[in-house]
Amino acid sequence: MDAIILYLLKASGLVVLFYTAYYLLLKKETFFTANRWFLLAGLATAALLPFVEYTKIIWVEPKPTVPLTIADLQMLSQLSQLTVANQAPAPSITRTDIILGVYCAGMLLFLARFLTDISFIRELIRGNKAIKQETFRLIDSPEVNSPFSFFNYIVYNAAALQPHELESILAHEKVHSKQRHSADMIIGQLFCVIFWFNPFIWLYKKAIAQNLEFIADAGDTIQL
Repeated sequence: MDAIILYLLKASGLVVLFYTAYYLLLKKETFFTANRWFLLAGLATAALLPFVEYTKIIWVEPKPTVPLTIADLQMLSQLSQLTVANQAPAPSITRTDIILGVYCAGMLLFLARFLTDISFIRELIRGNKAIKQETFRLIDSPEVNSPFSFFNYIVYNAAALQPHELESILAHEKVHSKQRHSADMIIGQLFCVIFWFNPFIWLYKKAIAQNLEFIADAGDTIQL
């Protein structure tokens, strides 16, 4: 259990490091596609680097041993018995158990919310007729307030938009769809589920979303 907590702390520290680097050095730059890869690489590094261990072997010259006498063995036996007798029983619930319990409860809560959102999108796509346009699937639904894309599906409410607005929004969402920006958002959300206790991961996810909007606004057509 201590290993799990240590991993979460190390990974959280790396998230803070990459977000700080992005905020101070890259946020104001217009290399949006490069920023996208930097943010994704930061999450991958935070997830994997804590597993890397560095082992250094140090050879020590053995010291000559002194034979133990019968009196020494008897003394060691008595000390061992006293140590066992004085040991207090370990508590059934430790502080580590409580911390992990709270962590798991939070993770399950955010996971349930994430799965609910995915389920809503899935039902929305299944319950409405899609119009095929090139590689896209356009869905006009009165159930949505804000247009969005989910991989090759673009969902919007035409009744709430002017014709010129709809054309501009479709062009914007097509960039999201072509470049699979939904994958970035899913990855970001999964990291929020795992590291929900770290406020920087929520800022990180927001940075990912904002950068993807910059890419779509610029009409960047570089694909994955």
